[in-house]
Amino acid sequence: MVIAERVLHRLAEQGRIEAEAAVAVAPVKAQVAGRAVLLVPHRGDDLDERATR
Repeated sequence: MVIAERVLHRLAEQGRIEAEAAVAVAPVKAQVAGRAVLLVPHRGDDLDERATR
């Protein structure tokens, strides 16, 4: 029972981390010179696993 609880805790934590990462890379709406634009986050030098698929 304790092992199952640990597994569920790890899965929940992994899901939370993935959700936070998705929010962090999502474009943000902003206004520039009175026009609506999407601000796209800068990608660093680190290659994301999902970018190579």
